[in-house]
Amino acid sequence: MGATGQKGLTLKIAAGMFIGIMAALLVYSLPGWIGKHEEGQRVHDGLEREWWIEQMTPEQFPVRCGKLLKDESLHEQSIGSNGKVIEGKRFEARDVTVEMTKEDGKKEPVTAEYTNLAQADEEPHWNLMTIGTWRVFDDHDRSTLTYIYPCLEKPSAQ
Repeated sequence: MGATGQKGLTLKIAAGMFIGIMAALLVYSLPGWIGKHEEGQRVHDGLEREWWIEQMTPEQFPVRCGKLLKDESLHEQSIGSNGKVIEGKRFEARDVTVEMTKEDGKKEPVTAEYTNLAQADEEPHWNLMTIGTWRVFDDHDRSTLTYIYPCLEKPSAQ
């Protein structure tokens, strides 16, 4: 075998080893990549659930969760630490109570508490704070809220 044949064989062996090492790395890394993708999807789904619940307006709560029993709006002006009214600020709270049907068929009144911290000249932007006895921001992935109150589940896309 000549010198060019020897070089060609050496090159083929080196290329084969390189391809083999790359294939082994791919096989070794693939489960980690799949796990990271699945974790990313779970995080995305959790954030979407959070957004869905947090963006629910006081008008949507009875539509999703039951017959409206009471919609009470409480208005107050914001007071600074010095005891004086802060100009241009307002604190507004709104309690919406519905008659919710539980899984066992029993009906129960449930109140959702909203706050609005918009400027006095802005349109209200309601933030859902509590549902029943649960603070929305304490349930980080919203799984407890959607378990207790299935009406909060985001409907699946059809």
